Amino acid sequence: MIPLLRQGDGERVTLYVATEGPPRLVQATRTSDVKEDTVTVTGYGATVRAEPPAEEDTVDLSTLRDRLGPL
Repeated sequence: MIPLLRQGDGERVTLYVATEGPPRLVQATRTSDVKEDTVTVTGYGATVRAEPPAEEDTVDLSTLRDRLGPL
């Protein structure tokens, strides 16, 4: 892996890119004075099945708009 760094505004972001095979993002880390967050990316090329949610897990946008009021 090769790290790509960016630092500024009190944080450091490091993107790790694969050096073998296609150059793909493998991991991303963001570090600040307060905390560190890391995301690991896997499953490139894996089949993903998408299914619509059950009716009870959905909301009509007009209903949501009525509940939230003007934004």
